[in-house]
Amino acid sequence: MTPLCRVVSSGLALAVVVSAGCGNPSASVVDAPREADARPPNIVWIVSDGLRAPFSGHVATVAEAGVSLTNLSTDASGPRSALLTGVPAGAPGLADAGLSTPPPPGVAVLPLELRRAGYYTSRAGRAVHNLSVGAEAQGSPFAQPGLLGAWDAVGREADWRGRLVDWESPCTVSFGCGAVGVDRSRPFFALFNVAAGDSAAIDREIGTILATLEEDGLADQTAVFIVGLDVERGFVIARRPWDRDAGTTWDDRVSIIDLAPTTLALAGVPVPAHMTGRVLFDTGVPAESNTGQMVADTAPSSGWRAPDAGSPPAAATPAGYPTGGLFHVAPRVKLSCDTEGSTIVYTTEREAPFYWRLYTGPFRMRFWTLRFQCGRLGYRNSDIVTYDFDIE
Repeated sequence: MTPLCRVVSSGLALAVVVSAGCGNPSASVVDAPREADARPPNIVWIVSDGLRAPFSGHVATVAEAGVSLTNLSTDASGPRSALLTGVPAGAPGLADAGLSTPPPPGVAVLPLELRRAGYYTSRAGRAVHNLSVGAEAQGSPFAQPGLLGAWDAVGREADWRGRLVDWESPCTVSFGCGAVGVDRSRPFFALFNVAAGDSAAIDREIGTILATLEEDGLADQTAVFIVGLDVERGFVIARRPWDRDAGTTWDDRVSIIDLAPTTLALAGVPVPAHMTGRVLFDTGVPAESNTGQMVADTAPSSGWRAPDAGSPPAAATPAGYPTGGLFHVAPRVKLSCDTEGSTIVYTTEREAPFYWRLYTGPFRMRFWTLRFQCGRLGYRNSDIVTYDFDIE
């Protein structure tokens, strides 16, 4: 699939400011594919309903150093749902008003796709997409906040710094403590939902995020998407340390559903077929990885069913082996869930805060209490299953 906008450099940093209301640029920026052995960039999205042109302050600085897409179509029936899934909100059951029916098994939100690829993911600010089908309100004091499996961290202050916490301590006597180090080079995806307000307040929040990246020495390794959602006309500003094309403006029409596949491509992650938007930047990723096809913003994705009557289904209760007990050495634990296309998360902390790990395969149970849960987009989360281990 041919990218709409070619915006690539040999470095790892890219900042993109997005505000709803643009389309498909026909112009080309820079063709400089990322080196094959370079690690994936960090990625930041800053999303706000209140950004308006003309820009000043930090947003203007980003625009002056980057590329501005000034005609972004926002998919007004559910822009944040479309933004997170890469699926038009006009698809049956998908809108900010809620999911009336589950999507096909392979449809997952962007942060989950990135997390499966090894990214640390965080969300600061409230959830405004309403894709969780009540999962965030199930009442359990142990429940993971946010969409199940999508986020490593959620909260007012959540950002990339949480990836430096060593959740492998404390540990068992037989294994010792501190055996697992923190991978400081692990890439991250951080979403900041900046509350609507006056432009000056939004700009200050954006400035704080950009300054923190600079303070942490990450600005030159980070792709930043700042997304402003205006129901009439939005924009995207993409900034990175280019040698040329800084300050470029395009008014060609692009779609809100283009941002998810573009982000995956930047991360070097294959774009799933259900993401029907276009990759806006030439990222150096093989074209065969970008399988989405361009469709009208309101066209339903194939495989969606008509809305079902009644409440949404619940994910199956997951199972594990072994189911706890006394062990002389740390046992290898395997988890499973019978719901097709589901995700399993688990935590080994005895008390809050709980860090819900994404289950990707069998692991050594080095602690004493295991909690795990199964979920899928459009489903109510399963009950939380708890096993107790006594490891000598």
